[in-house]
Amino acid sequence: MKQILNIFRWFAFFSICGVFSAFAFAENYQDDFNVLQEDNWELWGQFSLWKAEKGFLKGWIQSPVETFELFQFKGPGTYENYELPIGHDIIQRQIKNPGYDQFIITLGNLGINGANFGIAIGRLFPEIIGSNPFYYLFTTAKIYSARFSGWGGVIIPFKRWRKPHNPDTNWRTWELESMELRFNKGHFQWFANGEKRADFRDPEFSPIKIIGFVFEGTGFEAGHAWVDSFKISELRLAVSPRVKLATNWGRLKKQ
Repeated sequence: MKQILNIFRWFAFFSICGVFSAFAFAENYQDDFNVLQEDNWELWGQFSLWKAEKGFLKGWIQSPVETFELFQFKGPGTYENYELPIGHDIIQRQIKNPGYDQFIITLGNLGINGANFGIAIGRLFPEIIGSNPFYYLFTTAKIYSARFSGWGGVIIPFKRWRKPHNPDTNWRTWELESMELRFNKGHFQWFANGEKRADFRDPEFSPIKIIGFVFEGTGFEAGHAWVDSFKISELRLAVSPRVKLATNWGRLKKQ
């Protein structure tokens, strides 16, 4: 009887291993841009072009006015539609539901020429008039806080509706070997080339429901940007499964 019980415990343990491994794989994503995996990315806008070329994601933008466009990451998970008014039209976009509470985003070898480029993380505030999402934008040189549709027109300052919490600093760096953004329930930590540039909190800005590359057209000249890798992982998955598996393993060894 004891032998049967031990066999059952081992079976349960390896089943748990399989579940956590599959779950971690599903919630972690890396793109090295050997080809553009179109199902995982969606363009918001009309003035930019994106394609994978020689192991890089490359973007070009030329707009008649200053505008931010978003190349949205559409990884594993459930998404819900919402309506975004663009001029006289209504366009449907998608946001992740329930969203990301904790994550790490890592970019490799990114740079710009004649534009601003980086990572955008955003969410909607239903109590605010209008449907444009709110964003923190982490570009190669600085952090923006803004509200925009992605289809041109006026960029509404973030501070008009809510007080931004990001530092107002321009590092004037147009190329980076790496960029890392850590987010934990409203706590932002931003690193460039391994050095911490910003550490701030916005408790109301969680969960994050929109993640993507942001590309700013200046309205004066054509812009070009590039990045050779994108990785996103959830913080809790980087710790919890290992902790739980170690705990279960310790219990089994004591039996």
